[in-house]
Amino acid sequence: MGPPPYGGPPMGPPGYFPGAAGPRRAKVPGMALAGFILSIVSIFLGILFIPEILGLIFSIVGLSQAKKTKAPRGLAIAGIIISAVVLAGWLLMVIIGLATGDSSSTTTYDYNTYPMILPFLSFLF
Repeated sequence: MGPPPYGGPPMGPPGYFPGAAGPRRAKVPGMALAGFILSIVSIFLGILFIPEILGLIFSIVGLSQAKKTKAPRGLAIAGIIISAVVLAGWLLMVIIGLATGDSSSTTTYDYNTYPMILPFLSFLF
Protein backbone atom coordinates (compact mmCIF):
# COMPACT_ATOMS: atom_id res chain seq x y z
CA MET A 1 0.00 0.00 0.00
CA GLY A 2 1.45 3.33 -0.58
CA PRO A 3 0.34 6.77 0.26
CA PRO A 4 -3.20 7.62 -0.75
CA PRO A 5 -3.56 9.21 -4.14
CA TYR A 6 -3.66 12.95 -4.30
CA GLY A 7 -7.09 14.20 -3.12
CA GLY A 8 -8.17 10.83 -1.72
CA PRO A 9 -9.35 10.28 1.85
CA PRO A 10 -6.64 9.71 4.46
CA MET A 11 -6.01 6.16 5.50
CA GLY A 12 -7.00 5.18 9.01
CA PRO A 13 -7.32 2.06 11.07
CA PRO A 14 -9.58 -0.69 9.72
CA GLY A 15 -13.23 0.11 10.28
CA TYR A 16 -12.57 3.83 10.39
CA PHE A 17 -14.75 5.94 8.16
CA PRO A 18 -13.80 9.62 7.99
CA GLY A 19 -16.69 11.87 8.81
CA ALA A 20 -18.75 9.14 10.46
CA ALA A 21 -20.57 10.28 13.56
CA GLY A 22 -19.76 8.71 16.89
CA PRO A 23 -22.30 7.01 19.12
CA ARG A 24 -25.44 9.06 19.57
CA ARG A 25 -26.46 10.15 23.02
CA ALA A 26 -29.99 9.43 24.10
CA LYS A 27 -32.13 12.53 24.46
CA VAL A 28 -33.65 13.46 27.79
CA PRO A 29 -37.48 13.36 27.59
CA GLY A 30 -39.00 16.83 27.45
CA MET A 31 -41.38 16.05 30.30
CA ALA A 32 -38.47 15.13 32.57
CA LEU A 33 -36.70 18.40 31.75
CA ALA A 34 -39.90 20.40 32.29
CA GLY A 35 -40.52 18.65 35.62
CA PHE A 36 -36.97 19.38 36.76
CA ILE A 37 -37.24 23.07 35.82
CA LEU A 38 -40.61 23.37 37.59
CA SER A 39 -39.18 21.72 40.69
CA ILE A 40 -36.38 24.31 40.79
CA VAL A 41 -38.91 27.11 40.28
CA SER A 42 -41.04 25.66 43.08
CA ILE A 43 -38.26 26.35 45.58
CA PHE A 44 -38.86 30.06 45.08
CA LEU A 45 -42.59 30.08 44.22
CA GLY A 46 -43.65 27.13 46.32
CA ILE A 47 -46.35 28.86 48.30
CA LEU A 48 -48.50 28.76 45.18
CA PHE A 49 -48.37 24.91 45.25
CA ILE A 50 -48.81 24.87 41.47
CA PRO A 51 -45.12 24.48 40.48
CA GLU A 52 -44.59 21.59 42.91
CA ILE A 53 -47.62 19.66 41.75
CA LEU A 54 -46.89 20.23 38.06
CA GLY A 55 -43.20 19.47 38.58
CA LEU A 56 -44.06 16.22 40.33
CA ILE A 57 -46.51 15.17 37.61
CA PHE A 58 -44.19 16.09 34.73
CA SER A 59 -41.24 14.35 36.39
CA ILE A 60 -43.22 11.14 36.93
CA VAL A 61 -44.40 11.16 33.30
CA GLY A 62 -40.84 11.92 32.17
CA LEU A 63 -39.50 9.03 34.23
CA SER A 64 -41.94 6.62 32.62
CA GLN A 65 -41.00 7.94 29.16
CA ALA A 66 -37.31 7.57 29.97
CA LYS A 67 -37.82 3.96 31.06
CA LYS A 68 -39.65 3.12 27.83
CA THR A 69 -37.03 4.72 25.58
CA LYS A 70 -34.01 3.82 27.72
CA ALA A 71 -33.13 7.51 27.95
CA PRO A 72 -31.29 9.09 30.90
CA ARG A 73 -33.50 9.26 33.98
CA GLY A 74 -31.46 11.56 36.23
CA LEU A 75 -33.41 14.78 35.65
CA ALA A 76 -36.74 13.01 36.16
CA ILE A 77 -35.61 11.47 39.44
CA ALA A 78 -34.16 14.79 40.63
CA GLY A 79 -37.41 16.56 39.71
CA ILE A 80 -39.47 14.05 41.67
CA ILE A 81 -37.27 14.36 44.75
CA ILE A 82 -37.06 18.16 44.70
CA SER A 83 -40.79 18.62 44.07
CA ALA A 84 -41.75 16.16 46.81
CA VAL A 85 -39.41 17.72 49.38
CA VAL A 86 -40.50 21.28 48.59
CA LEU A 87 -44.18 20.32 48.60
CA ALA A 88 -43.83 18.53 51.94
CA GLY A 89 -41.93 21.48 53.40
CA TRP A 90 -44.50 24.04 52.33
CA LEU A 91 -47.39 21.87 53.51
CA LEU A 92 -45.67 21.39 56.86
CA MET A 93 -45.17 25.15 57.24
CA VAL A 94 -48.80 25.86 56.36
CA ILE A 95 -50.05 23.23 58.82
CA ILE A 96 -47.82 24.53 61.60
CA GLY A 97 -48.87 28.10 60.81
CA LEU A 98 -52.54 27.22 60.93
CA ALA A 99 -52.16 25.20 64.11
CA THR A 100 -50.17 27.81 66.02
CA GLY A 101 -51.42 31.03 64.44
CA ASP A 102 -53.39 33.56 66.41
CA SER A 103 -56.55 34.53 64.56
CA SER A 104 -57.41 37.49 66.78
CA SER A 105 -56.35 40.88 65.53
CA THR A 106 -56.46 42.49 68.98
CA THR A 107 -53.18 41.07 70.25
CA THR A 108 -51.50 43.50 72.61
CA TYR A 109 -47.93 43.51 73.78
CA ASP A 110 -46.58 44.57 77.11
CA TYR A 111 -43.54 46.57 76.05
CA ASN A 112 -42.22 46.51 79.62
CA THR A 113 -41.98 42.71 79.50
CA TYR A 114 -41.08 42.06 75.87
CA PRO A 115 -38.27 43.69 73.94
CA MET A 116 -39.22 46.03 71.11
CA ILE A 117 -38.24 43.48 68.45
CA LEU A 118 -40.93 40.95 69.39
CA PRO A 119 -43.85 42.73 67.71
CA PHE A 120 -41.93 42.72 64.45
CA LEU A 121 -41.14 39.01 64.74
CA SER A 122 -44.61 37.98 65.88
CA PHE A 123 -45.37 36.40 62.50
CA LEU A 124 -42.85 33.68 63.37
CA PHE A 125 -44.62 32.62 66.55
